[in-house]
Amino acid sequence: MKNQANIRNIGIVAHIDHGKCIGPDERLVLYNGESIKAKDLFEELKTNGVLAAKDEEKEVYEITSPHFVFSLNKETGKMEKKPVTHAWKFNNKTEMKNVRLRNGFSVCTTPEHGFLALKDLKFEFIEAKDLSKGSAIVSARKLSASSGENFKEQILEKLSQKQFYVSLSKEMKEKINENLGKSKEKKKITLQNCSISTKFSTFYFGLRKNRLLLNDVFSLSKYFKISPNELFENIETINFGCGRKNIFPKNLENFYYLAGLFVGDGSERRFVVGKPYLEKRFVEICNAFGFNPKEKIVPGKTKELYANKTILELLNSIFDYTKKMKSHNVRISKILESSPDTLVACFLRGYFDCDGTVEKGRNAISITSASTQMLKDLQITLLRFGCISIVNKNDNTLYISGVSAKHFVNHIGFEIEEKMSKATNLAQKSTGSQVCDLVPIGNGLNSFRNMQKNFVSMTSIGHHYYKYENGQYSPTVTTFAQIVGSFKQKGIEIKALEKINTEELAFVEVEEISNEYFKEVYDFTVADNHNFIANGVVVHNTTMTDSLVAASGLMSEALAGKQLVMDFEDQEQARGITINAANISITQKIGDQEYLINIIDTPGHVDFGGEVLRNEGS
Repeated sequence: MKNQANIRNIGIVAHIDHGKCIGPDERLVLYNGESIKAKDLFEELKTNGVLAAKDEEKEVYEITSPHFVFSLNKETGKMEKKPVTHAWKFNNKTEMKNVRLRNGFSVCTTPEHGFLALKDLKFEFIEAKDLSKGSAIVSARKLSASSGENFKEQILEKLSQKQFYVSLSKEMKEKINENLGKSKEKKKITLQNCSISTKFSTFYFGLRKNRLLLNDVFSLSKYFKISPNELFENIETINFGCGRKNIFPKNLENFYYLAGLFVGDGSERRFVVGKPYLEKRFVEICNAFGFNPKEKIVPGKTKELYANKTILELLNSIFDYTKKMKSHNVRISKILESSPDTLVACFLRGYFDCDGTVEKGRNAISITSASTQMLKDLQITLLRFGCISIVNKNDNTLYISGVSAKHFVNHIGFEIEEKMSKATNLAQKSTGSQVCDLVPIGNGLNSFRNMQKNFVSMTSIGHHYYKYENGQYSPTVTTFAQIVGSFKQKGIEIKALEKINTEELAFVEVEEISNEYFKEVYDFTVADNHNFIANGVVVHNTTMTDSLVAASGLMSEALAGKQLVMDFEDQEQARGITINAANISITQKIGDQEYLINIIDTPGHVDFGGEVLRNEGS
């Protein structure tokens, strides 16, 4: 390269190379269905990790206990279960980009962070600083959570933190007595080892009366290796403090539905009866718990039904049901996120029966909440059922339309017949959402059709197919599936089209980009795919060096972030961090000009910075 003006030197510091980071409050979706803020996940992983690197710029931990997230395989277009291998925290010195999509999903990232986009039926990355209004970003449509494995244990753990008393089945009482032993001394020693909170005499009095503190019973069950599920099934009654006994909620479908009713139209112990059917269901569920709800009728006002204090405390513990200022503080609890889909659907059904509406004018199922956190939580939770929703920030309303409305009807629905009938009719007539159901194919179909060995006419694919290939319209996910089916019927290999997995992915346009600043930012290294889901959006963490080398043609773009081409030592590859400096020269053609780019990849330590600057200036 003789032209000195076309030579560029780039010094890459570890913060830049590995620091395609997200803000502290961005929520990652774990494979068990839970969502957690980046800063909280880092602290959780830190306690179970091994320190890999720490300096004034960053703090990195290698994860030893498995934590799995949803991750997109770009080759197949499918969501996969992948482990987090490293957790990163950086001191941030740059302004960040808050990218908000048309459906309300938003993610705050560093400017160099790559968003996955669909262009001409191929996935590509666009840095946050290069995004513009209208760019179509790959987002999650369906996240099939592997939940429900230990939610009963989580319920018992949470209830054990309060003064709940339980009675046990005859079989469980005998099992505990047998494990405690016959001699008084052995019993005392065992109870001491279990660290129960009550005195020996008090515990045995409670055991005879079959009224035990749940915290003590739970501690004993762990000591005697009684499974949480077995204990759960052998609790007969429960009461809070000195309150009256309630039948322990074995029918969890009804209990979760009741929780949805309270979140919708409840206030402390009070449930405001909006519909006769809901009054009937409320009374039925309370009766199944062993009590009759009290009525309060005031002329000119809606009838109110009152549950007892134990029910209120159960709802507060399990569902984070707030006792004060409920409407502004409701949210989806961690236990609810960890529950099986069938139970989550029961909760949502109860909530939508109270507050949900079927809007004919908008062709959407909607729900309004004074809690912005609840709307954010709902957007993530609904993805479990293939429902990608739209949140209107101006009226605090969430809308479900198009294909998502059909999934809502099939997997959640309403118990109120009138609402269910309207929702079913709406779903049957829906052709697709213009926000969430379009596939931005660009020139991809034209290229795909023309590359076939045998000529395939546009009319043979479909009567209106030419409108999509010529770019007049973007097909909905339903139309795109029909197009793929037509190609398949002609015996054409459709692997390139199938990876545009419209069952699990959505392509939502950017609505707004704003600037924000956070002192600390975070990143998480994910095995193989190098991406995760944050606030419903596919978030990528490919290294900057690999991206530059791939752009020059020296390596495949598919290997960017996997090859770690400048991290040549085994320890660097294993840990995913830069330990020793390395350099490479690449060429890049821009327009009719060719440039030589010299890259110096460094660990990023403060005392190394001067050397980088001197090398760049040489």
